[in-house]
Amino acid sequence: MQHKIFIFTFVIMAFGFSSQSHGRDNQQQWQRFLQEDQFTVYKGREDKSRSLPFKAEGNLRAPLRSLVMAIFDYSNKKRWAPRLVRVDLLKRVSDKEFIFTEEYRAPWPAYHRLFHLHGAVSSPKEGIFIFAAKNAQPTKSEPCCITSNVKKIEIKLEKIKTNLTKVTFTFHGHFGGWIPSWLSNLILRKWPLKFLKGLETYGTGITFTSPEYLRIEKLHPWLRHSANES
Repeated sequence: MQHKIFIFTFVIMAFGFSSQSHGRDNQQQWQRFLQEDQFTVYKGREDKSRSLPFKAEGNLRAPLRSLVMAIFDYSNKKRWAPRLVRVDLLKRVSDKEFIFTEEYRAPWPAYHRLFHLHGAVSSPKEGIFIFAAKNAQPTKSEPCCITSNVKKIEIKLEKIKTNLTKVTFTFHGHFGGWIPSWLSNLILRKWPLKFLKGLETYGTGITFTSPEYLRIEKLHPWLRHSANES
């Protein structure tokens, strides 16, 4: 029996499309939608496809390295990412590129949503880490879910000091199928904030270094040393 659920998403990585993402963000007209605690959520203009662009910004009280460790701890991501059901790593293209799926649930009457993503990591300079993704090609479908159309997901982390990191979380895409306006507004009000607060909480206490994270640290050795710097 097919469960009726919804999906939101997460993840995060810049792949050869980083310049395209930057251009799209510059063209987007952001309007402040919500301010709560240390976070601000902005809503973008919907296009003809009824996509849902949003951007959330704020400061996380956790070391940048710990936040990267949390993002790459796939097996425990559903402990903190809201409504996440599973993460499946399908293919490692290289140490910095990978193809994966994420399935999320939601309240009735929405169905499971599946994100099939080609993601990558980058670090333009020491102290800045970007985790971004877009639709993988060809797009994967599964009987359980409606596959979402993702143009851009990006999490940008910037070190302020040892235990304080600026985060910018951007999404541009369509969740697939019919989404009523009240549910779109609920997503904007609830999901980005819960996602960032969950990442902050899990990142504050994480001690486990997954094999996936160690591959990233090997690419960017400054991550290893950043925790000891003020």
